[in-house]
Amino acid sequence: MNIDVIIPVYNGEKHINNCLNSLKEQDYKAGKINIYIVDDNSNDATVKIAREAGCNILENGARHIERGKAIGIANSSSELILFMDIDNYFPDKNWLSSAVEKLKKHPETVAVESCWFNYRRSDPAANRYCALFGINDPIAFYLGKRDKFMATEENWEIYGKAQDMGDYFLVEFSPDKVPTLGSQGFLIRREYLKYCDTDPYFFHIEGNMQIINKGFHKYIFLKNSAGHNHVSSVKEFTKKCYRNIMLFYKHANERKYNWQSNQLGFILVILSMVTVVRPLYDAIKNFIKKPDPAWFLHPYFSFIVPVIYAMETIQVKLGIKKY
Repeated sequence: MNIDVIIPVYNGEKHINNCLNSLKEQDYKAGKINIYIVDDNSNDATVKIAREAGCNILENGARHIERGKAIGIANSSSELILFMDIDNYFPDKNWLSSAVEKLKKHPETVAVESCWFNYRRSDPAANRYCALFGINDPIAFYLGKRDKFMATEENWEIYGKAQDMGDYFLVEFSPDKVPTLGSQGFLIRREYLKYCDTDPYFFHIEGNMQIINKGFHKYIFLKNSAGHNHVSSVKEFTKKCYRNIMLFYKHANERKYNWQSNQLGFILVILSMVTVVRPLYDAIKNFIKKPDPAWFLHPYFSFIVPVIYAMETIQVKLGIKKY
């Protein structure tokens, strides 16, 4: 089975070698791996490095990562499609071979992803925080929308009904409880993309929600981890939060995913975060299980992220900012 890897990127020279090397080092022998770099007018060495590595280069130019994914889908043809971000990598050389093996074993399944983000003690504290909690945003954690385990978890604790199959989970999702599936190393059967919107944009969360709503709700979660070099500092994490809320409002009319189950529940979640008691408890509890001071970034991020989102929302509602 051939695999088309779609990697949308803007100025990714910092991470591209790590990402591409992890793909080249895969022990997958059952088909050909075709890598598509969808470049969004990078002004660094991204395209040069990708071309020298033998990648297929596609042009985006819309400054829109979901447009980049759509362009990649339109230009791909293989039976399997792997979505990666440029700051992703696979720490295990058997990730692809294991994923394809499981898809063949379970022909009724839609896609495969990892249970955990790869944890490295040598990473910056902010990036260790993301790996430890299995998140890029603490609001997703408390809303129950995350699709990754915490580093201290071994059993299935997130959305979906899971069967433990040894080295993977076989999971069935219901349409009303879909986590943030579909990125950071996500291998999907191409045939299922016909059930979701892929032009002009492909939003991975909405796409999987549409697939599940069509009745195709079985997924595979490997007990292999996927690497994500998300941030190198607390400042960068905060900067990405500003970017996320900006993109949320800029593309609000294009989105269908419901981030809040109900208004009261959402308000209670935000209150539990900004009062810091619950986040501090979660940090202490998990620190005891897996000692790392990066856990204690959680109370800070749980406070500052809702504040950032609230400030930006107020400015949008008042017309001070327009995206």
